[in-house]
Amino acid sequence: MKRVFLIILFIIVTVNNVVYGQKNDRSFLSWNKAVGIGVGYTNMFQKFTSDYEGVSAPQNLVHFDLMIYGVYAGIDAMVKDTGYDVYGYSEKLSTWAFKIGPSFRLGKSDRWRFILTPYVGATFYTLFDGSNNSIGARDEYGVKETKFLGGYRIAAAYDWYYFSLHFSTREYGVSFGVEFEL
Repeated sequence: MKRVFLIILFIIVTVNNVVYGQKNDRSFLSWNKAVGIGVGYTNMFQKFTSDYEGVSAPQNLVHFDLMIYGVYAGIDAMVKDTGYDVYGYSEKLSTWAFKIGPSFRLGKSDRWRFILTPYVGATFYTLFDGSNNSIGARDEYGVKETKFLGGYRIAAAYDWYYFSLHFSTREYGVSFGVEFEL
């Protein structure tokens, strides 16, 4: 709870400085008025507390970034086969993570800039098979466990390209992409 409070306090102070502290020229800290997309890798360094029939949920995930006028959204996903068949359909575990947060631009340069993004979100894993029903399944399908995420994304951008690192209470990763300032 203390981390959530600190993240919210940071967002309020930063937004206040950006909105009321800007002059006509570009300030060092401003809203990230950009549109971008990227792809990368995420590792869940903290496992879920429960396994499913001795099989743990995927921890190495594919990561996608989306930036729309200062609002960041991140999605991580991966699917893993449990090795059990349900009437010819493979039983699978999938891990998902969703993140959202405001994005701020650091720097006055037109070419180089740094982007700081605090985010919150959730990660969870689900059980399913290709038949889309649970007839013959060992357990009920759906979400098995959910965890809160709170973290930061730091990116270095040059012209249209960026490299970013993201890290939170449960995961860390990298991504590359393109971002166009508006």
